[in-house]
Amino acid sequence: MEKLLQLFEEYLLRAITMTEQILAAEFAADARFDAFSDNRERLLAILDQISQQIAWATVAPEKKTELNRRIDYLKKLDEK
Repeated sequence: MEKLLQLFEEYLLRAITMTEQILAAEFAADARFDAFSDNRERLLAILDQISQQIAWATVAPEKKTELNRRIDYLKKLDEK
């Protein structure tokens, strides 16, 4: 179970990093944004699949709180 949680954290961090990078970049070409969108969509689908396999009842409350803060941050990035 710990391995799935680590994988979830890793992919969540990748999603945040990818989103921050694309927000900071100038969109010189539509193809770059399309590639970003496709990759990010796949990444979020993987996150969803991993999260469904985690027994969240066994995860420490502090860890859940931290992950929820990161997810909220990602949602705020999405709004931008």
